[in-house]
Amino acid sequence: MKRIMKKIAGKDFITLKILSILFILVLSTKIISQPVWTIQNSGTSNDLNKIYLKGYNMSHSLFVIGDNGTILRSINSGTSWQKINSNTTADLYTIGFRDNFGDTGYCAGEGGVIIKTTDGGFNWFTIPSATASTIKDLKFTNSNAVPMSAVAVGENGTLLKLINGIWEAVQIDTADLNSIAIENNTRFTIVGNSGLILRSTNSGTNWVRINSNISNDLNQISYSSIVIGDSGVAFQIQNNNINIINTNTVNNLYDRNLNYDIVCGASGTILSFFQPIPTNTNTNLRSIVKSDIDNCFAVGDNGLIIYTKSFYVSSGTNELNSNNISAWFKNNGIFNHHPLGDGGFQWPKGENKYARYSSGHYLGALVNNEIRVSAVSYSSEYLPGYTAQSGTPHGNGTPEYKIYKLIHNVNDTDRIKWPNSALGNSDQGAPVYFDSSMMTWKPVDYGNQTMFYSYTDSYPQSHNYYNTSTAPLKADIKQINFSFNQPEKLKNVIYQEYRIINRSNEVWNEAYFNFYSDDDLGESQNDAEGIDTNLRLAYTYNFTQTDYIYGNGPPAVGNLIVRAPLVYTGNSNDTVFYYEGKNKNLKIGYKEMSLNSTVIYHDDSFEPSNYTQTYNAIRGFKNDGNPHINPVTNQPTKFMYSGDPVTGNGWIKSNSGDMRFYQGFGPMTINPGDTQIIVMAQVIAKGSSNLNSITKLREAAITAKEYYDNYFTDVVIGINNSVTSLPDNFVLNQNYPNPFNPVTNINYKIPNADIVNLKIFDISGKEIATLVNQYQQPGSYSVVFNGNNFSSGVYFYKLTAGKFSGTKRMMLIK
Repeated sequence: MKRIMKKIAGKDFITLKILSILFILVLSTKIISQPVWTIQNSGTSNDLNKIYLKGYNMSHSLFVIGDNGTILRSINSGTSWQKINSNTTADLYTIGFRDNFGDTGYCAGEGGVIIKTTDGGFNWFTIPSATASTIKDLKFTNSNAVPMSAVAVGENGTLLKLINGIWEAVQIDTADLNSIAIENNTRFTIVGNSGLILRSTNSGTNWVRINSNISNDLNQISYSSIVIGDSGVAFQIQNNNINIINTNTVNNLYDRNLNYDIVCGASGTILSFFQPIPTNTNTNLRSIVKSDIDNCFAVGDNGLIIYTKSFYVSSGTNELNSNNISAWFKNNGIFNHHPLGDGGFQWPKGENKYARYSSGHYLGALVNNEIRVSAVSYSSEYLPGYTAQSGTPHGNGTPEYKIYKLIHNVNDTDRIKWPNSALGNSDQGAPVYFDSSMMTWKPVDYGNQTMFYSYTDSYPQSHNYYNTSTAPLKADIKQINFSFNQPEKLKNVIYQEYRIINRSNEVWNEAYFNFYSDDDLGESQNDAEGIDTNLRLAYTYNFTQTDYIYGNGPPAVGNLIVRAPLVYTGNSNDTVFYYEGKNKNLKIGYKEMSLNSTVIYHDDSFEPSNYTQTYNAIRGFKNDGNPHINPVTNQPTKFMYSGDPVTGNGWIKSNSGDMRFYQGFGPMTINPGDTQIIVMAQVIAKGSSNLNSITKLREAAITAKEYYDNYFTDVVIGINNSVTSLPDNFVLNQNYPNPFNPVTNINYKIPNADIVNLKIFDISGKEIATLVNQYQQPGSYSVVFNGNNFSSGVYFYKLTAGKFSGTKRMMLIK
């Protein structure tokens, strides 16, 4: 079984990758304002200081530690608690396991006591700790950071390091130290009493103070450098600057559970995304944990354990499984990760074999010469919703902004609620078409299963949880996923379309868009990766002939770029088409952008750890901005491992590892209101050997692109074949239907890129609505007007674009 512990952007934490994925799951859920909390029988009146989840959901072990050596364990999702002999009477404050599914763990606490288990927490024994100071926090380091494997902090400025199995102590300050965060192998941050912040960039050898201008005691810091403390203080440390977070409370805050971003504190305080959640208790809550979809535990003084199974209503994940692939998607851009498990790209479906761990995308640009990055990998800086013309995001936490999935010939709730105002539903722009035979609008089935959802990076709070955090780009993304269960050649393919919209009022210069994937092809440590630049196919294959999970001749999996971003050339011989509902739109004078780079990382220690390094990576450079060098040609390159493993020619991977890649496009200039469309296909194939699987993958990729290019003409279900070219003149069509009640569609065409305004006026000439007010590229557009809030009567709609102006009359009849 593959190791569950993963590292995020060079940061190594027990189950951090699992926790961060689960945290993002809840970013896309609806908060219930009144969860029902119940008190559980803990069997003790001792103060409880920490609750710890060993595993990735409540069906695994829950541990609670507290005063007088209290250790409680539950193996039935917290239904009942068993008291474990700790062999100490000291108050215990911190607990952790080396590998979250492993057997070795430590508890530490009062008077420097440290107890250890080697059997998963059933039995504990004391070991020397080299300090008499109370220990408040303990973290494990990267497993490769030999010989130091763990660090701990405590009172009187005490720092402990576990080196070759022996704890060593040193005093680094005089204040009490309460919490430590490990961001990578070398960068540690500690917080303590009286606003103390200490940072080391050499694995704790030397420390410098960061001025917080805060006098409150600081109780916890997470890997994302978010700090909580007394009197409701919370902030994030970014580049040694303190960015205050409004917590809406003055109560002391003690514990923040990273995976779902919930905080607990004094007097029964619980916050979700720093918004208060009622608990019906005034007892101090010292620790909180949540990792099942709806289940949450908090522990506190006097043996209190409270529990709720109604904290959230989940609507943020869905599964595309119409063919041989079962892949999970989240409405914040993450895909290929199961909401509660390990990988989320299962192939073949139903065999519990997984080829990909987690995937997403990166968007980076210069805005007024300032780097801005929006990241999706194991966590996400996007939330469900959209950006209004004012620049304000909306939609997160509402049931409308979820993943909708159409199943062909199934008239279920998602089909009825398909989010397009032409259907009388929320106006998210999900693809629809007008069925002239039925005289009605209908959702578009792209395949046997079709998904749609929309999300944005415009929420400032979504940029608090990722090490590359910058100001938002104000990017909206509308995503469509679809797959086919026939013909046979498409049964191992998933298509994904991304519509990336600049919703800000600023130009994105030097913009780059990259797909990211951490592929674990069965067992995670024996993979290799490459790029076929001719096919625009980045892929992962097994370095050896046999994989522990997939056996002999393991498959190869990759991302195929089907449609790249478009570049305007003005040459009438350059043409590109893309799908718009059931139309095949032909754009004249455009060509596809060339693939810019593919950057491949052997493991987490080489990945970017800040936004500058991330921007360099998605541009195709090393973290420090220098070019990669092809060792075969000794020339700079933006395409790592671009040789051919099948023939052994060129630059190919010479060893195996836990691989991941960035594959993308740029530079682009994206003006306010502009849209770029990118279509990617996930493809997987199996041959007679690990290398023959690469050959089969290439063949499958060629077929997947040909089917798209040929408009899926050999597929029974899919998009109708009709072609629309770009207009030669401005056209404002009569709305349809007319008269209407209450929804009508207004179509127009513009031959040149320009600022476009489409407004609605009543019979007196008063403006009552603005439907469009943005810069648009040449093309055909369709806008829905919903007159539900207006009375019956005559109305006018006016289109202005450059020097063109046109007005038409319409009638609303209720």
